[in-house]
Amino acid sequence: MIAELEKEYLANPTHETAYGLLGAKPWKGNTLVGAEQWVSYQAMPTAALLELEELNDFATFMYCRLNQPNKDHPKELFV
Repeated sequence: MIAELEKEYLANPTHETAYGLLGAKPWKGNTLVGAEQWVSYQAMPTAALLELEELNDFATFMYCRLNQPNKDHPKELFV
């Protein structure tokens, strides 16, 4: 099962395939000792990456804060 999840992730490295692999074979910090762990290690940052909508929200937040640092922006702008 893990070998299939690794192949699926390597063929299509998305949040979904990364979460599937990490659910079956979690990556643990300070344990990387060889090539047999590389796929889970690679899936970990993929799972942590922001989705497109989350990235857009972050960019909007940063733009507003950098260009108008003293303005109290409406909370619903960042929901």
